[in-house]
Amino acid sequence: MTPAYHVASSALLAGGIGAGTGRWDAAAAAFITGVFVDVDHFVDYLFAPGRKWSFSHFWVTFHETRLKYAVLFLHSWELLAAVLLAAIITGKAWIWGIAMGGSLHMIVDLFGNWTVAGYSLCYRASQRFRPEKLFKETNSPETDAKN
Repeated sequence: MTPAYHVASSALLAGGIGAGTGRWDAAAAAFITGVFVDVDHFVDYLFAPGRKWSFSHFWVTFHETRLKYAVLFLHSWELLAAVLLAAIITGKAWIWGIAMGGSLHMIVDLFGNWTVAGYSLCYRASQRFRPEKLFKETNSPETDAKN
């Protein structure tokens, strides 16, 4: 999903949290998490072989799923479960905000390019982090070679 969808949906969520609860710390955490979970795409790009140091190359690589591996450590049911557990144990509003923002981010992504299983870090590891096995559509180096 494009950043614009994440910004818009996260802004709505954060506005609702802030207006409904008065907890602007939770609202800020939800917005930041809802948008910036995608930083893991950049981390994967940094470790990709043959990358070029340009934002435009990253953007094309990111949107056309041309990485050889997709670790995407922040897009994870396991991480979300850990954050939810932390929110339950601590009761901290800002941790609940992180959980809500992360959940929203993954739900929005499901409409675009992922399968539900693809959000499991354990599943991605079992598939050796290969994009062609994780995404609904991919332009990974292996699928490009077949075309």
